[in-house]
Parts: sequence; structure tokens; C-alpha cells
Amino acid sequence: MDYSKLALIIKTIDEYLEKSGDSYITAVDAAAILDRKGILKDSESRPGKPLRDILRRGLIPHAYQDGVYWRIPHS
Repeated sequence: MDYSKLALIIKTIDEYLEKSGDSYITAVDAAAILDRKGILKDSESRPGKPLRDILRRGLIPHAYQDGVYWRIPHS
């Protein structure tokens, strides 16, 4: 994944968190937002999977797993 696309993903998540006032967003919810905005196509059969793959590779370093759920706080 190129840096500019990754930066756009992080920026979009940060903007959502700033507007919502939430302290974090789950991977599934973030993936839906990114898909709606045309930034990262989500999987219909496994919602959140493309974003979780990015998270598992450690490309969003401030994200963390809480049990089985990924949480993405503001960067």
C-alpha cells in the first residue's frame, strides 16, 4: 500500500473521530466509512477484512486489538 493512500485512511478516520467525539472506532465501522467515501473497498462477505489486513501488518501503528476487536484511536 502506498503512503499517500495510508495517510488518507488515517486522516479520514481522524476526521470522523473529531466530528463524533468518540475516543476510537472499530475496524468494521471504519471500513464502512472508508468504503462509502471510495477510499478503501470493503468486503461484502467479511465486513472490515481489507482494513483488518492493513491493521495486522502494523501499518496503522496507533491501532490496537482489544480481545478480538480492533480499535483505532485518533492518531
